[in-house]
Amino acid sequence: MSDEKPGDDPKPFVKQADVRKPGVRGARWFHEGMSPSARAQAETTRRGAMRKLALLAGAGVLVGGGVGVYFAVRKPDDIETSADSLELQKREGWDVGDPGGPLELSGETAMDVEGTASWQSGLDDSLAGTLAPSSVRLLPFQVPTLFQVLGLSQSVGLRSALRPIHTSQMDQAFGRAGALGELFAAVEWPTDTAIVLDLPGPEAVAAAAALAPHFEPVFVLDNWPHPLGVVPSHLTLAAALYYLPTFRRTKSARTRPDAPVFVLDRARLAAYRDDGDKFDNRYTARMPGAEALRTLAIKHILYVTPDDKQLGELDDLNEEMVALDRAGIDVKVVAMSDFQPGESNDTGAATTALLAAPGRPAPDGGQAATAAGATVAAPVPTGTTTVVHHYHYGSPLWGSYWFWSAYAWHAPPRVIVVPGRAAPPPPPPRPSNLSSGHVFRPSPRPTVFSSRTVGGVASGVGKQKPSGFGRVSYRASAETGRFTSPSLGRSGSFGRTRYGGTSA
Repeated sequence: MSDEKPGDDPKPFVKQADVRKPGVRGARWFHEGMSPSARAQAETTRRGAMRKLALLAGAGVLVGGGVGVYFAVRKPDDIETSADSLELQKREGWDVGDPGGPLELSGETAMDVEGTASWQSGLDDSLAGTLAPSSVRLLPFQVPTLFQVLGLSQSVGLRSALRPIHTSQMDQAFGRAGALGELFAAVEWPTDTAIVLDLPGPEAVAAAAALAPHFEPVFVLDNWPHPLGVVPSHLTLAAALYYLPTFRRTKSARTRPDAPVFVLDRARLAAYRDDGDKFDNRYTARMPGAEALRTLAIKHILYVTPDDKQLGELDDLNEEMVALDRAGIDVKVVAMSDFQPGESNDTGAATTALLAAPGRPAPDGGQAATAAGATVAAPVPTGTTTVVHHYHYGSPLWGSYWFWSAYAWHAPPRVIVVPGRAAPPPPPPRPSNLSSGHVFRPSPRPTVFSSRTVGGVASGVGKQKPSGFGRVSYRASAETGRFTSPSLGRSGSFGRTRYGGTSA
């Protein structure tokens, strides 16, 4: 007899070996030996187990991927190193560590000083040549590094972002330097005095443009701009574009050897405390030594500072100025604040009729007042024309006399007597509000640059920088030495603010 009972599944029992077979077929065979309820429960269990396996696998991918991303960003062979900022820029690009970062152009304008767009022709490798001295004897002393950056293929972003700037500070510097030039005009433009403009970059460029008709600009600008630069040298570059037509015109019109005017950016030694959002592009200035200046027939240096609170050379020039003084080159200072706006006649007739340089014939048959050198002057004509503002050294009338009497490099202009006119009183005393730069003399002092000049203090070439000055730290590939990350500054902070975290 059969042992089968009603309701029993007549399908044969599946062997255990068949159950362990992989794949869908094995699962079907396993189900075939089960009741419908048991089969449903098994399927539910199987699907739950598959979901758990999928979750575990996903977590593994995330963890593994995260580790992979970490090591892709911070490769085990990356090293922390440092480099001279300018050398790093030359190797990696002017905006290394902050590609595409904005340049803030205070006073941005679409036109140059002549109201044209001719400045655009300076956005290439011609700018350095255009602003180079026309005299071959001055070429060795220029440092055109700042202008050369525009001619590089890697500077496309800089060229597209740069525009001229024009500010009230530049206008003031231009006017005051023009008044300084008039002092030299009063003694027939001597070529034995070199001027050193140590002013904020845009103002130094403006002052050089005002002096350019009779002094040959020699730019000493040894860095590149950077979006996060400690030194805002892009503003100096933008000011040069603004005055580009002036520099072109005066260069082509220059027909005689003129004295040099050295153009420096006073911001080159800007204060820096290793801020996390700054790129240390500071640098030092270079000046010719005494022997070089003698070959240029230079006997005097007039060092121009912003105001009477800064009557002295900056630290990086101390040893050089002391060396010039010891070698017999007379170094004195004048403050730009000595030149104040006033009112003068636009005809200029009063000044022409009152002052005559040594050796220049007196106008209208006038004669020097006395053989002893006492000076008198004719009265200023009345019924004059439109009054305009003009900068002068203490006084529109007596400025040249006061300046050259105090600095004593050249005989002061003679004040003449015009026949038929009453003689005014003798010149008044020099105003006390004029700075005392005429008694300045360089003296040695300890600075961070002391004893760091290669070849002796008189050379003016090869000055070494203090530790950390003009340098940045960064991550680089141990294999190639190339820049890999902007996350470090001189002591580990450059780029933190822009790229995450806080500055040091």
